[in-house]
Amino acid sequence: MKYIKIKSVYSESISAPCLTEQKKEAKKRLRLTSKEIEILKKIAIGFTSQEIATIQCRSYHTVTTHIRNIYKKLSVNSRAEAVFKACQNEIL
Repeated sequence: MKYIKIKSVYSESISAPCLTEQKKEAKKRLRLTSKEIEILKKIAIGFTSQEIATIQCRSYHTVTTHIRNIYKKLSVNSRAEAVFKACQNEIL
């Protein structure tokens, strides 16, 4: 039996708005705030909590509180898990 491989090709101008909408929907489902998403992006890059605090002109404790909230909302226990789950849900 032979199989035919079908490949869909979409113009970026058509698919980009759809992907952006998917990311918005994922963010709504997980209810991450814009500040939590900012912090999650910095975690994905590899910044420490202290570095994030310095960059964002926030206290270390504020950043760690945001990180705890991210973990709780994503149901994870580590930075790596948080980044992985955010990527899976198209937040990052």
